[in-house]
Amino acid sequence: MRLLKEIRNLLGNYHVKSGIYHYYRDEYQPAVDFFTKALREDPPLCASDRRTALHYLTQTFVAQAQRFLEQDDLASAVRAYERAAQTSPNYPDIRYRLGRALERMGRTDASANQYEEAARARPDYVEAHVALGFVRLERNEHEASAAAFRRALDLRIGRLEAPFAMGLKKLESDRPADAEDYFREVFLGEPRRFDALFRAAMAHLKDEEYEKSLQELDAAREIHPRFPDLPNYRGIALAELDRLAEAVESFREATRLSPHYDVPRLNLAFTLSLMGEYRAAEKELELVLDSDPDQPAALAKLEELRQGPRPERRKGQSRGASA
Repeated sequence: MRLLKEIRNLLGNYHVKSGIYHYYRDEYQPAVDFFTKALREDPPLCASDRRTALHYLTQTFVAQAQRFLEQDDLASAVRAYERAAQTSPNYPDIRYRLGRALERMGRTDASANQYEEAARARPDYVEAHVALGFVRLERNEHEASAAAFRRALDLRIGRLEAPFAMGLKKLESDRPADAEDYFREVFLGEPRRFDALFRAAMAHLKDEEYEKSLQELDAAREIHPRFPDLPNYRGIALAELDRLAEAVESFREATRLSPHYDVPRLNLAFTLSLMGEYRAAEKELELVLDSDPDQPAALAKLEELRQGPRPERRKGQSRGASA
């Protein structure tokens, strides 16, 4: 989840907004305190604000854990990941990261349990099966190790066969550009390099280094052009660089890849409004509210657009970038 700054300012709950403010300033304990207060409020948060608070609280614990890992404080990192897992128990990547931290501490039995939880939450999680295979091997649990590696191999082959078949299908349908994306995924995909680029892009985005973030995201897109989160993050960077027309196209791509995910549609609506495309913005906001009627930023923006006066139109051209 990543929203434009203008949208974050329109979230309905003070504690949620304050928590997000501290999160983006890397002030993790104040962020935890504000999100915790928000989730304990009486009357309770609306459904939309509650989802936002839980998401950012989870991300705050994950960021804390990463900081502890950089400081080689494994025990504190494990505690932070455990709190993240308690907040979002069905988030497989947190289970995987917790398993890695436990493994570094030599707690291989506990790490194996976390890898199993990650694979249970997401059965096609290749990396979790691979990590489980190595842990079982280290513990001389040879039969269990072989089963984990066999599952990982089947999944890895499937990861290649499915997009390869789609690439052939797109070629047969005379859609070479779409076919190229699938073939890039099969033959040029480098999961570890993609992961490194994506994490670097997220760090630059959080630090508001938008040009650097965009460079990393574009490099990541060369490796995995169909990764669904990329166009939303690219849209954020482009919008903050005032390249609004390009941001709109990126957010539209994100909505196509993740049609049931409201965040890129909300970003799209606000960017259309900045460009003066008010009717198109209203249409996108209405779609957001169809699936999330309590979304406070969408409600506030839609009311503003309907009641006017219209804000000044912005052109949304690139600042020195090529078309």
